[in-house]
Amino acid sequence: MKKAFGITIYENKWYGGKSSNIGDYVQTLAQINIYKKMIEHRLNKRINFNDFFHAILLGEYEGFKFVFVERDNLTDVSKRYSDYEVHIVMNGWYMHGMNEEKTLDWPPPSNIIPHFISFHVSDQRMFDKKYKDFYLSNQPIGCRDNATSKKFNEMGVNAKFTGCLTSTIDFFQWDPQIKKTAIIDVNEKNLNLSTDEYDKYEHMICKDWDHIKSLKVAYELLEKYTKYEKVITSRLHAFLPCLSLGVPSEFVDPSGDTKKTTWRQPNRFDGLHGIDFNGIVKLRALLYNRIAEIEKNIYGKS
Repeated sequence: MKKAFGITIYENKWYGGKSSNIGDYVQTLAQINIYKKMIEHRLNKRINFNDFFHAILLGEYEGFKFVFVERDNLTDVSKRYSDYEVHIVMNGWYMHGMNEEKTLDWPPPSNIIPHFISFHVSDQRMFDKKYKDFYLSNQPIGCRDNATSKKFNEMGVNAKFTGCLTSTIDFFQWDPQIKKTAIIDVNEKNLNLSTDEYDKYEHMICKDWDHIKSLKVAYELLEKYTKYEKVITSRLHAFLPCLSLGVPSEFVDPSGDTKKTTWRQPNRFDGLHGIDFNGIVKLRALLYNRIAEIEKNIYGKS
């Protein structure tokens, strides 16, 4: 069977489940960057990320096939690419239901081959014992946070904390041309900054966009953030990639409260909150080890 790489997108056929958070597509950029590193190894050459990114938006790079995978509609994806073995790095937040009844399209059909790394379970139904054999056949599960790893281990599944894949984003460099702070989804009134010291950004912006526009805007936003002297954000997928790219970054509650360590959902930042650049370097080592294992699983020993 032919092989393809799966690119995660968030266009749910149920509109209520479609993502409005551009940060989801930042996670996909991290996924794309991992595929680039794998292919660099296969071809034994360096690849410019911008060239690679725009090539795979069209579906192919030098003979490597790429397909878009709607995270919440995996059965539809499987049918659409029934003649492919779709290998997909499963990273990030999982998952929304596929209809108004919030039915989970899980586990993936047999021709969608998951490689779990930086995986976060939000919907606790995914820990149902009926899925245990599926997880056992795909262990170890690399988890984005300690809370998810703990849940899998309690289930009897080998799981390890690998951190967030966005900590491997490395395709821009910090270049502080804008002598201001970028504030992303934080109440600036509690930050004691004057209006000429910051620019505001909002990440809940992509509900009505298609995945191509969402990916391009995510890419452009990351590049823009690297132009600022500093970033203050409540969004994990602004904080971690900016920190990874060398941008001085602060992770705070949406209200601007610097003392809180989690918000919206409990424990989802367990192992990630308070991290600095040295911590990013340690996470990368964990992630790169898993990436090497994934490449061997796809292609065998090289």
